[in-house]
Amino acid sequence: MVLLLDRWVPGGLSKHVSDLYKNLRNRGVSCTVAAWLPEDADLPPDMDFVHLPLYGNEDKKTLPGLFQSVKILRSILTKRKPGILHAHSRYVIPLAAFAS
Repeated sequence: MVLLLDRWVPGGLSKHVSDLYKNLRNRGVSCTVAAWLPEDADLPPDMDFVHLPLYGNEDKKTLPGLFQSVKILRSILTKRKPGILHAHSRYVIPLAAFAS
């Protein structure tokens, strides 16, 4: 399973995805989280995380970042063949559609 969100920042969505990831892993489900990761962000130490370059220098979404992220996500989907790609925000729904 790939849990997809646009950015990993402190708050409700990251906490929700982190809890979901932990509970799925505890049940034996292979999971990967994919999102943009700011330089100062903290991740749980055992999280399988893939950085997506969705944002540019000023924390604004960029078209080149979207295209690079599609390539990265498509590569993950091709190699790992997850049964589920779960998008957690409206911005990543097109990303999931283009990559799958």
